Amino acid sequence: MTVYSIILSVTFLIAGSGLFYVANKMARGQLPMNSWVGLRTPQLMASDEAWIQGHKAASGYLKFSGIALAIFGVLCLFIEESAIGLLSMPIIIVLFIGTVLANQKANAAITQ
Repeated sequence: MTVYSIILSVTFLIAGSGLFYVANKMARGQLPMNSWVGLRTPQLMASDEAWIQGHKAASGYLKFSGIALAIFGVLCLFIEESAIGLLSMPIIIVLFIGTVLANQKANAAITQ
């Protein structure tokens, strides 16, 4: 275990835990409209009701992404240092795809 693996492990764990926490608040409808956290599309920002409904619909994808980040954070402590950089790319791609799908699901939920 090197300093590099510890730093990446902590970074991925914090990011994954934070994303999961926010997604949990979204699922319960407890994330108030703001300009820092959440999915901020024009459709979702139109009203408080659209914000809550869209975020409730999208929370599952973001929970999954948060769990994937946190699991990879733990794995960083056990895998070889040279593999961490290579394996980080698929995890970042999972995060990106999860965010895109969450945006689509949120916008679809408020247009129904």
